Amino acid sequence: MTALEQLAKIERDYWRRPQFDTLHNMDGMGEIILGKVDGVQTRLVGFFGPKGARHVFTVVLVVTKKMKVYEPKDWEKIALRRRQECEEEKGKADVWYP
Repeated sequence: MTALEQLAKIERDYWRRPQFDTLHNMDGMGEIILGKVDGVQTRLVGFFGPKGARHVFTVVLVVTKKMKVYEPKDWEKIALRRRQECEEEKGKADVWYP
């Protein structure tokens, strides 16, 4: 079972490692941690919302990590900007429900 399938079956309050982690100093953002392929781990960075959609995890960026190297390098800045854009332009983003 994939991380997404596991998280879809439990309430948000119980999302924990190894499938999910909160990103500290990122204004409540978190990451869904997917598997590794050839030493590269993929993470879906996002937040719960936009406002009024507490149980929706909105992915704003896909990040890869190999050892301590993240791609894109400025992923934190990009993710925070995209979150702000999502919250300001509520209703313009596509929503996918499994």
